[in-house]
Amino acid sequence: MLEPFDLAHTFTALWEGGLVDNPADPGGITNYGISYVFLRDYAQKAANRDWLASIGVKPPVTAATIRALTKPQAYAIFRRAFWDVLKLDDFPRLPDAAVYDAAVNCGIAQSVKFLQSVLGVAADGIMGPVTRGQARIANALSLGKSCCAARKTFYANLVRTKPRFAQFLSGWNNRVTALEVWLDNPAHAPLTVADAGEIPSVADLADAGMLSVVELADACTFSGVAFA
Repeated sequence: MLEPFDLAHTFTALWEGGLVDNPADPGGITNYGISYVFLRDYAQKAANRDWLASIGVKPPVTAATIRALTKPQAYAIFRRAFWDVLKLDDFPRLPDAAVYDAAVNCGIAQSVKFLQSVLGVAADGIMGPVTRGQARIANALSLGKSCCAARKTFYANLVRTKPRFAQFLSGWNNRVTALEVWLDNPAHAPLTVADAGEIPSVADLADAGMLSVVELADACTFSGVAFA
């Protein structure tokens, strides 16, 4: 039986793909879902640089660094930078995968806000004891799917305020729709990817300065999204 992270990452990894070097991608060259912009910024902290060096990824981060990334290295980075930061080993199964995939695509704070919006707690983007406590007493499948609904609402709001991102909407929604299906039976769900195209994540758009904090906040109006 797969460990919680391994199970959740089987879904996320499908949507992250292999080496992509698209000049139009604001995240820059990307390998196994790890973009140049993300890893460059991640390596700004000394503790992160030391850890990266310990797994064989030696800063400074360049395009060559991304090209040379191995699948196990990317796996380790995803786990440390997202799953472990959110402490998802100590979180209900199913919502853990929904929160994790949203964190990878939209950023950690944003993924927590999706969760908080459907739990009805203050949406501060911090995975604190109140948020964790409410998640533990919720119906796991309903919570996971409600997080997906909040994420789709966020994408719709984002495109409404930033029409130039409309080209990415179907790809973002395809990913979340596939996650909703996967949540019904993650151990046996068919692991296939609908057409996502070469679409940047919301996190990459923000990291590249194409989205401001205010613009992200404006997209966080989850009217009509309720926890079922």
